[in-house]
Order: sequence, then C-alpha cells, then structure tokens
Amino acid sequence: SRYVCDGTSDCPWGSDELNCGQAGLNSHLEVKRGSGSYGLVCDVGWTINEAHVACRQLGFRWKFIPTTTARTTERTTTTTITTRPTTTQTTTVSPISRCGVKPSVDHHARPRIVGGNYADANEWPWQVGIWLPWQLKCGGTLIHSCWVLTAAHCFSQPYPTTSYWIRLGDHQTSKIDGTEQDFKIQRLIRHTFNVDSNDNDIALIELKRINGRCAIINEVVKPACLPTSPNQFPAGQKCQIVGWGQTAFQSSTPYTRLLKEATVALISRTDCATRSVYGSSLTNNMFCAGYMRGGVDTCQGDSGGPLLCQATNGRYYVWGIVSWGNGCAKPRAPGVYTVVANYVEWISRNTGLE
Repeated sequence: SRYVCDGTSDCPWGSDELNCGQAGLNSHLEVKRGSGSYGLVCDVGWTINEAHVACRQLGFRWKFIPTTTARTTERTTTTTITTRPTTTQTTTVSPISRCGVKPSVDHHARPRIVGGNYADANEWPWQVGIWLPWQLKCGGTLIHSCWVLTAAHCFSQPYPTTSYWIRLGDHQTSKIDGTEQDFKIQRLIRHTFNVDSNDNDIALIELKRINGRCAIINEVVKPACLPTSPNQFPAGQKCQIVGWGQTAFQSSTPYTRLLKEATVALISRTDCATRSVYGSSLTNNMFCAGYMRGGVDTCQGDSGGPLLCQATNGRYYVWGIVSWGNGCAKPRAPGVYTVVANYVEWISRNTGLE
C-alpha cells in the first residue's frame, strides 16, 4: 500500500496512481470546447456510445480524444489529457443526448389547484423562469446549457433585454432553494411574430456566460429534448404543462409560488379549428391541448413555458410552447400552443445545435 498514491507509477498503466487527488469521487469530469462551454464526461449513465459521440462532435474519429482539457467541479483542477487513438475505425453512432430525462423524485399526494397539482421539487429540471425585477414574466424551457426556448410574445413590451434575468433550477419562487442558477440575456432571437394573429410565437434566449460557461447541467438543471418528427405525438396523447402562473383567470389572482403541473390531452386540429372553438384563428403553427369541458389549462404567467410529451423511450420532448387562449380553463376554449416541431430547423440554424 505504500506504493499507492506516492506520485510514482509502479504498476502497469499507472493503476496505483489512478484514483489519487483531492477531488471527491462524486466530482464531474468536463470537456471544454473551443467556444468556452463545458460538457459533462463520465457522468452517471455515461457509456462508450456517448464517448464515441463526444469525440465525433469534437472533430475526432476515434474512441479517445488525443488532446483536450478536463476539469473537476470540486476544488477545480485543470489538466491536459494526451493519449494516442487506439483505433482508426470510423464510428457511425448517432448523437446521443441526455435530454428529457427526469430525475428520480419521491412523489407525494398534493392538493389540487385549478385542475393541476403542485410539482415535486426538481421534477421538471428544464423549467425556466423569465423575470423582470418586479415580477415573474414568463416561463421557458432549457434545450441546451446555453439556450432557452420561450414565446416571442413574452418580449412584446418595450423593456430592454438587460432588464430581464433567467432563473434555472427553481421550484419555490418565494424563497431560495439553493439549486438556482441565474443568468442575464446574451442574445434574444424572436421569430417573425405577428402580434395580431399570434403566429410564429417562438423565441430563443442565449444565456450570458458566467466565467466562460452557461448552465451547469446536473440533476436539478437539465435540457428537454426537441421533437424528432412533426408526427411524433398524435391527437389524444396525454402530455404535461408546467408553470408558476395564475391559478384562475382573474387580475387579482396571484401567481403560484410553487411550481405546478397538470395533464392535458392533445386535441386534433379538426376539433380545435371548428367555428365554435377557434376557427380560422388557429394557424398551421399552432395546436390545442386540454379538454373541451374545460377545467385544466395554463394561465397568465405560464406563457412561454413548455407542453411536454413523454416518448416511449422515457424522455420528455418540448412539443409545444404556451402561447394564447380564450381565458383560462373555460369550456370549449382549450389552451393554444406553438408547434415546436415546425421550428426545429430554425432553432438549429440560429443556435448551431443539431
């Protein structure tokens, strides 16, 4: 044992010095990209497939990276890793993301609030709060460590982007949970939003880096997945809406302090575009979700937040963005959402994400 961690490699491949150092065993190894952002390596659930993808995205064809930068998040240490590639075989693994995976939480019975429930802490790690100094303005969805998806109408008022701040990892807005990450806006990209028709109600927020990095991805802060197909989720599918908005459509009703959630059904375009519902006001970039009987809906303050559908792979996809509606939870007036699948190419073009 006197040869272990003595600074000298006495065993083949240096195995006697492998687990030495000051960082805790639950630290994270991260790769620093040329842009200055970091990505987790060797995290929980990390497999050789993810290693293949990480190497390919960094421009290498091999299983191991010849030169990169690694660091830990505890007692930060930076070092250069240099290895030789062990194979020249080209991999063809498709990019694998850790998006849309909910953390393990203990579910408890919650009192009902306007057709929904209080969410458990950390249950929706991609939920974002968009704040002005005096109030919560809108919701949003983290889709990458540096990017938030939200509604364009959230920025219709003439406030400069410097007035807003973005909070990740929040649950109870009336107190500090200790899990929050706050950012200013580096860049706001609004689509060609039509304020009269509410068409193209989608926007992207690039987070302003702090010390060269954006969000720290962990169990409390994770990105949701983007749709993979315009037909991924059919009418009748049960999905989730999440937000801190009003619990009733009345100006005197305060926003909820605890994050709430509710289950809604996707409504067919045929049913939602009837004259007795929304008629021609429903464009091809919109869809309805909820129940024709009413009772469950998003409301003021939930705008910009996600409608999330779970795929058979267990991951959650941001299928819609809370956009508009006729009141809140009224009969024959379901919530209207932006069709995110129609904008995946636009998102990729503006963010560089694939």
